[in-house]
Amino acid sequence: MRDERIDVLRFIGLAMIILAHVGPPGVILQARNFDVPLMLIVAGLSFHSSYRDEPYLSYLWKRIKRLVFPVWLFLSIYFLIIHTTGHPVKEVSTETVTSSYLLLGG
Repeated sequence: MRDERIDVLRFIGLAMIILAHVGPPGVILQARNFDVPLMLIVAGLSFHSSYRDEPYLSYLWKRIKRLVFPVWLFLSIYFLIIHTTGHPVKEVSTETVTSSYLLLGG
């Protein structure tokens, strides 16, 4: 069951992080200093509520299927489109593809 309190805290934290990146006035910028610590706490709460009494490797495998596989699917489609269209702006090297699939860098 979903805990709506965690969702509200997640919304507040993300809204404050977004607010920090749009250049608010100094007073508002100082008032939102709790955003990153709040998100760390929310991440811990989310982990605690999603990780029940199952073995850790089973939990880890479920998370990999949910988070990593969709990223790999997106990258496959993205690189396929770039390769087949011969996109002139972006030349993709083997190093870029490898580091993308290994989730290295940004």
